[in-house]
Amino acid sequence: MTRPVSAAGRLLDVAAVGLIVGGGVTYAMAYQGFERIRAAPEVAYTRGMRIAALAEFYRLTTLSRVGLGMVVLGVVLGVVAAIVAHRNRRVEN
Repeated sequence: MTRPVSAAGRLLDVAAVGLIVGGGVTYAMAYQGFERIRAAPEVAYTRGMRIAALAEFYRLTTLSRVGLGMVVLGVVLGVVAAIVAHRNRRVEN
């Protein structure tokens, strides 16, 4: 009979899933922003408008990278939690 999963293991799993979901939502928000920029009508830009558009583009780029980083961190955390749980279970048997 196997031992139930510890509270710390459950917390690691919840943190991993939270990072993956949060990263996905963050990336989706950046994607929607990029789609909004792409679908914007063509206008004659003045100098200040170009700077604002570039600032928005760089902000969305950073947001998408943060989202992807959160997803990767969540996956790594989940794999590490699984490895630790497997080692703990193997030591007991």
